[in-house]
Amino acid sequence: MRAALLVFAVGLVTLVAHAQVPPRPLASSPDEKTYPELAAMKRWLEAASPPARHCALTGGLYLDADRSYRQTRSEAQTIDEVMRPNADKLNTAERDRLRSIVVNVTSLAVALSDLEPDSAAIAFSQMCIGRARRPGVEPAPDTIRAQFDRSFDCQRRYGANSLDRKECVAQAFRMP
Repeated sequence: MRAALLVFAVGLVTLVAHAQVPPRPLASSPDEKTYPELAAMKRWLEAASPPARHCALTGGLYLDADRSYRQTRSEAQTIDEVMRPNADKLNTAERDRLRSIVVNVTSLAVALSDLEPDSAAIAFSQMCIGRARRPGVEPAPDTIRAQFDRSFDCQRRYGANSLDRKECVAQAFRMP
């Protein structure tokens, strides 16, 4: 069931592919030799291409949705909480577009909620990058199950928020 939900949610990422905001500044670069996947993710996101900008925007909204969903376990409440800070500043069309994006990232927050927050954030970023690089390519349910299994193993092997765990999860969710 979780794999089917994630396959559906991964497909939703493409619905927000035209978002246009500058990417958030990223922390210092991880060592290329020790953390090659994290370094590659950082380079790609900093390129500021339209797909990178999309992933930066939705990544920020995803983090808000993930935090809210983990506290409330309510999709509806999560959507309302993530919408609240910006909805009043937007016209109707912009608000509808934002709501569509927030619904999508909330679906992904639900699908990734079995992972620890640091692992889920890396998984989301890798899925977004993968979809941007290979539009229309959907991972098979067996592939998604394997990605989760490898990520759970990463969580057992490495401490929370460690670069080693993040690198491990980034490798697990990397789309070939």
